[in-house]
Amino acid sequence: MKGNVSVKQAAEILGKSELLVREAIAQGRLDIGCCIVGKHGRRSFYISPKKLSELTGEEVEDEEK
Repeated sequence: MKGNVSVKQAAEILGKSELLVREAIAQGRLDIGCCIVGKHGRRSFYISPKKLSELTGEEVEDEEK
C-alpha cells in the first residue's frame, strides 16, 4: 500500500463527489491527504491509501502509474 489514491477513486469509495473530496482536503476538513498549490494556482492532491483505509475500514489499493 504505497503511492497515491486518485481523487476519483477516493470519491467512489466515500460515496461523495470528486469536488467535495477536493474541497474537503484543501480546507483541512478531510484528513486523508493534502493539497499542494503550485505557483500558478493549480492544485495537486495526494491521498494516502493508509489514511483512507483507516477512515473507511476497507482495504484501499493505490493507483499504479
